[in-house]
Amino acid sequence: MGNDYFRFKEFTIHQTRCAMRVTTDACILGAWVAREIPTAGRVLDIGSGTGLLMLMMAQQMPASFTGVELDDAAHLESRLNIDHSHWAERITVMKEDIRLFTSDVSYDLIVSNPPFYQDDLRRSGTAENLAMHGSELTLPDLAAAVDRLLTGVGQAVFLLPPHRMEVLSNLMREVGLYEKNTLSVRHSRNHAMLRKITVFSRKHFEEPGMEILDIRESDGAYTDDFRALMRPYYLFL
Repeated sequence: MGNDYFRFKEFTIHQTRCAMRVTTDACILGAWVAREIPTAGRVLDIGSGTGLLMLMMAQQMPASFTGVELDDAAHLESRLNIDHSHWAERITVMKEDIRLFTSDVSYDLIVSNPPFYQDDLRRSGTAENLAMHGSELTLPDLAAAVDRLLTGVGQAVFLLPPHRMEVLSNLMREVGLYEKNTLSVRHSRNHAMLRKITVFSRKHFEEPGMEILDIRESDGAYTDDFRALMRPYYLFL
């Protein structure tokens, strides 16, 4: 997915300016949330990047969306992608720091594909460092923002590598948010877990739900589960 644009069935993501391009795991997040947690309420996307998640959800959900994005280039690119979509009237993107962001309303659903690597080796590009690392938005910052902005009965969904999700889960418990269910994503059944998508709410669950999604079969073909999830979006499915 390294092209300057990525065309879906009902919208196109231009990605020449944004450091973080369309990825398979981000697409899984958008499609899975739209299918499993549909809402007609208010949705907040923290670190909205190109606008991918909001557009995927808007295609399937009659909600109103707010994106908060700190990076200038990503903010401009998301506006381009959203303005050329069918759902521009339902999507707002603000150039804001989520740590300072205030809102007159709370949100029924919060989604984020947050920084992955707080302590790992930095990459060469400054914008990509900001997008991929936790030097600006840390996981404690994220947990505090969610606690501040989520409704009492709302849900928050995050995509992270397994070791980072464990850290976030501990932080979320400290602010009174608990794991409801998790989708573990693997490249195939022969691979280790690649990413975890975890749903949090203010209700405590003794046994959170667990699912596994394999992207490919052993022969390299997409699995039936992956095809079913991505069929509303991918051109060739």
